Amino acid sequence: MARFTVRLDTPVPPAEAWRRVWNLDAHTRFIPLTTLREDGTGGTSLQAGSRFVARTALGPLHVDDVMEVRRFDAPGADGGGPAAGRRGSNDSAGAAGSSSTAGGEGRAVVVKTGRLIGGQIDATVSPITGSGDGGEAGSRLEWTQDLTLRGVPALADPLVAAVGRLAYGTVLRRLLRSEN
Repeated sequence: MARFTVRLDTPVPPAEAWRRVWNLDAHTRFIPLTTLREDGTGGTSLQAGSRFVARTALGPLHVDDVMEVRRFDAPGADGGGPAAGRRGSNDSAGAAGSSSTAGGEGRAVVVKTGRLIGGQIDATVSPITGSGDGGEAGSRLEWTQDLTLRGVPALADPLVAAVGRLAYGTVLRRLLRSEN
């Protein structure tokens, strides 16, 4: 199993960073050849028990990355609350069905349950204080992922981890910079 971690700091507050990272529509815009869709179990917001699929396709060939949300605790009141910021009609990180954590930190655990792609994502968004004169606040995203590609030998894990860190790091940076 390949394991990698991406750590990113952003000037946006935790609740907004959380919303940006978990907006499935935005993932579809930023991941080439891939479309994310919910299976209907989570309504219009992710929550524990929600399932979704990332389908990467090139012509008739496709791979489905099937995922289930096991934990989805949005940043708490100190971070602006899970409903802070703008809410779109297809907001994947809204307040419905989400619980909040104290201290403004959010945590999600997503398990990959597909036939070809397995593993787990453990993501946290934590508040940070800037070092500028105004003490601007922001947040830190830590995204740790275990990834198994069926049929790929364990010998390739270092390469899979390096490619995963680069690919996920690029997409997560774009998500945090965008307003979705």
